[in-house]
Amino acid sequence: MRLVSTVLPVSVALASGERPGPAVYLGALICLTAIVLVSLDGGAPTRPASQPGAARGIGCGVASGVAFGLFFLFLRNAGASGVLWPVAAARITGMVIVIGAAVWMGAPPAWRGASRRILLAAIASGVLDAGANACYILATRAGLLGMAVVLTSLYPGATVLLARVLLGERMRSVQRVGLCLAAVGIVLVTA
Repeated sequence: MRLVSTVLPVSVALASGERPGPAVYLGALICLTAIVLVSLDGGAPTRPASQPGAARGIGCGVASGVAFGLFFLFLRNAGASGVLWPVAAARITGMVIVIGAAVWMGAPPAWRGASRRILLAAIASGVLDAGANACYILATRAGLLGMAVVLTSLYPGATVLLARVLLGERMRSVQRVGLCLAAVGIVLVTA
């Protein structure tokens, strides 16, 4: 999913004429490799790839990657005329979809029974996500779309680091290699 969500907008950027230097290409390839390594699941596969549900899982992953890639493109295009309105539209649309799905499924309102801490964490998560989307729009306005997408797609690395620092989770060696590659890729992409 993460790889598709990166490759789609980068392909659009290249097709629309962006031509970064060789160091940026190399950095982007290193970042793509880092995304895959950091995102690898450490557990044993629950089902072999040859079993019937595997193709459906791969299809869902590709479809979600395409949806994220399109979101990156739409957000960049909408951000050409402003920064805050596309971010607000994305937040409101997401909220309407989640509330609609919850009502359709008969789920009780989230605020019933939820602790204050959980509600504050949910609000903070939304604020941080909106801030990240605004930063992405500003980055696409200031530089190359492909570079902004590649750097944005490194968010699994931040998730792994936060899990290590805040939750004390152990990082696997493949994740450490991925984080080191991400650092090298960032230097090459932004140089």
